[in-house]
Amino acid sequence: MANQWNTLLSAVAGAERVFDVLDEEEERTDEADARELEQVDGTVEFKGVSFAYEGRDSTISDVSFVVNAGETLALIHL
Repeated sequence: MANQWNTLLSAVAGAERVFDVLDEEEERTDEADARELEQVDGTVEFKGVSFAYEGRDSTISDVSFVVNAGETLALIHL
């Protein structure tokens, strides 16, 4: 009986997660003046990027880097 109860509780928890996803708001559609990208090669470049959480000191200051197609980059703040 206890095993059946645990199975039921697991199913309910899983259903809650599914309904949380279904309840998410839809993503916005493209703006009316959005442009189609002509050619995308997968390279991403950041120049002079700074970032701070609201009300906090800067976390990233004036960072520049290039990530080529197929590469992975991790930024780690110590």
